[in-house]
Amino acid sequence: MIYLVFYILITVFSVMFIHDLGQRWPVSLTLMLSTFYATIFFNLINLRRLRKTYIAMLKQKRLYGLLMVSILVIWAGSFSGAAFISPTFSLFVVFGIGAAFGSFFAYWENRTKLNLFRLALIVSVVVIFYTSLVEHYSTLQLISIIVLTLVVGAFDYIYGYASYKISQHNLDATQILAARFWLMLLAISLICWQNKSLEVLKEHYSEILVESLLLSIAAFIVPVYLYQKSVLKIGPNLAMVLCGFIPLLSYLAECAFISLPITTSTMGTMSILLSVAIGIPYVLRRFQYAE
Repeated sequence: MIYLVFYILITVFSVMFIHDLGQRWPVSLTLMLSTFYATIFFNLINLRRLRKTYIAMLKQKRLYGLLMVSILVIWAGSFSGAAFISPTFSLFVVFGIGAAFGSFFAYWENRTKLNLFRLALIVSVVVIFYTSLVEHYSTLQLISIIVLTLVVGAFDYIYGYASYKISQHNLDATQILAARFWLMLLAISLICWQNKSLEVLKEHYSEILVESLLLSIAAFIVPVYLYQKSVLKIGPNLAMVLCGFIPLLSYLAECAFISLPITTSTMGTMSILLSVAIGIPYVLRRFQYAE
């Protein structure tokens, strides 16, 4: 559980950093460089085990494909959201909706009343979240937001599931991390080439390279290792549900450091409701055990 606590805290800090960089540099460029640094790092620390790692991955082609596709979707969605809208909005999409998927599969595996109650509460919060967007967007925009956010949330759960299943084939957290970024690195590199973001790198290479390295450490290397360890320790369902506390902490951090209007109103309320929905079943379970 300690891995997950540190993951939650570092994730909140990293999305603030992403938001700051997104105001100054092309998102695709910083994402590409950060992904490149993380890929090199995890492959270097597994240098003696690379052959074993990739052979094991290729034996599980379906899970490996799910792993790479899901991490591409998650980071593309969360990175863009954190940079252009607000960190809390981005985190609610990934972890709030991800918590809904996690609670659904937790109930599917263990059909207790408390699990059903938690699922109903979290789904209710997600419905309220979508309802709150009605007055701000057209019908077409709202449908697009619902579809895209559900896709990102679903892939967040899929990533946890795929990495957990792959780990059962004698692969540890760093080995999984070494192999997971290649599709994402290729896709983001092609986007950078197409939108000519590399031209910005030529003009400000020293600043961008250093800041992207710091971002890679803060958003890719440390937190993804902690999350991977969490998934392997407590399982994907519980890890995904507990990550639903992240938007509330992000909201508090935004109020303290960024003060975005969209966060202060709608997202703050949504984040508080989500945390209450996650926390109440655990409180009730404590009372059950006490009796």
